Amino acid sequence: MQNAAAAGLVLAYFLWFAGPWILSGFTPDDLMNCHRALEQPLWKLLLDHVTIFLPSPEFRPFGSLFYRAIYRSFGFHPLPFHVALYAVLIANLYLTYRVVRAVTGVTSAAWIATVLHAWHGNWTGLHLNAGFCFDVFCYFFYTAALLAFGSGRLWLFLGLYLLGLNAKEIAVSLPLVCLAWQGADCRRSAIAAISAGLLTAIFISGRLMAPQGLGAIGPYTPQIDLATFVSRVGVFLDMSVYGHGRLVWAMAILGVAAGWSSIYHRRAAVVSLVLLFAGVLPVAFIEQRALEAVYVPSLGAVILLALPPLSALLTRPLPAVLAALLLAGAFHHLRRDRRPEIHLAEANRIASAAAQMRRAAPCLPPGAQVLFVRDPFPRFEWNSMFLVRLVYNDMTIAVSQPGRPGSGQPVDYDAVFDWDPEGAVMRRINRPPTSANRMPKNTPSK
Repeated sequence: MQNAAAAGLVLAYFLWFAGPWILSGFTPDDLMNCHRALEQPLWKLLLDHVTIFLPSPEFRPFGSLFYRAIYRSFGFHPLPFHVALYAVLIANLYLTYRVVRAVTGVTSAAWIATVLHAWHGNWTGLHLNAGFCFDVFCYFFYTAALLAFGSGRLWLFLGLYLLGLNAKEIAVSLPLVCLAWQGADCRRSAIAAISAGLLTAIFISGRLMAPQGLGAIGPYTPQIDLATFVSRVGVFLDMSVYGHGRLVWAMAILGVAAGWSSIYHRRAAVVSLVLLFAGVLPVAFIEQRALEAVYVPSLGAVILLALPPLSALLTRPLPAVLAALLLAGAFHHLRRDRRPEIHLAEANRIASAAAQMRRAAPCLPPGAQVLFVRDPFPRFEWNSMFLVRLVYNDMTIAVSQPGRPGSGQPVDYDAVFDWDPEGAVMRRINRPPTSANRMPKNTPSK
């Protein structure tokens, strides 16, 4: 009964803070990711899950399958994407509880860690932007693989790990975590973890660091040196306590928690530290990312924070959850960003442009030629093309905008739109022909 009540409280806490974002619309990342997923044939997306030793234009094919499946089932409507994403986020709460209980053996620590990992004010993107589905699915497969490893289902472990790699490359730390957890206890488990390590090496050399891999793209090209590592990790820690000069406090709290855990829960502390520091390596040497980028390795931090005296004093589930909710809820309530309009501005613009476009031109012929006199998305050059093709479910539509590079050939347009930035109004007008744009290739997903 106490476990059921504790689970209900954790779910209510998550929905209280994150629930309102489920009604948010599409972001520019969503348009790009969905468009890219539809460009590739289904067989190619499925094959990419196996051929991790080869570069692919879909660097994270599982997320592309997600976009493709939801779009083909429900069309260009944001709510189904967010409902599916929230369902996985809630499943991740359950997996967090199971993993922490398996690693620490302390039920109250598992509940506290679940509360701490359920929501953070600087994880807005996980709830607002379906483009972070790559991180959400990676966490799902990462934790599910850990549970399979811990229960001795090693073939299932390898399969889930492969899916985690195809969700996002930050999963590469899992073999090290498994070795730290049970590698010295069981020869069969050690062999499975080493096999996963070989799979990781193949993935890194083939999918990430090959000449056409993700690492060849500017923002993802690693700069491996100590100064970069310290700088990136420092920013992540600063964001975890909402900045404003609290970095020293973040380091002190994490250090004390690690020290306590190392004395009283040595195995769990080692696993948590490996998960945290090895897990952050894939994002510690590239262009600085927001806090959502460490959604997976932050599991190591919450385990460390959950183990000190609170979980030792409050051994029953309900008191442990209530104490964690009080502490975490108060902290986030006081520090979180209360200006959602900043995050929703682009989503609202996309929704408005799509709705007005549908009203102005309910349908377009296959392979239509479309011109935007004034672009609704001046900051995001290719959004107009993505939006038109997704709204009309036609990947052959050509979109052009004056002043941007095109084919140089005159075109008779099937539709000409003009966006009035002052009134946020889309109009269909007549316009002399210009040139059609071309979509850039190898644009990385979120």
